[in-house]
Amino acid sequence: SDLKVFEDMIYYTTNEKGRLHGVKISNGQLLLNTASPHEDTFEHYTNSRIEHGLGIHENLRYIYVQDGYFLMCFKLPKFN
Repeated sequence: SDLKVFEDMIYYTTNEKGRLHGVKISNGQLLLNTASPHEDTFEHYTNSRIEHGLGIHENLRYIYVQDGYFLMCFKLPKFN
């Protein structure tokens, strides 16, 4: 898995279930727990999991991940 800190959040990926997580540092609350949007969408994408590779573009507030098939970019929300 990979781990990145941005603002008051820690973002990390997990190997077991292939998820992207975001935990608020100040209180330990899990605010983000998401799977690849491609997971189980087609027979040949059954193993599409967000496991490795995590990057953050701080100025644009984008997070980049991959699921073994696709490179994806998501806009990071502002967690209060």
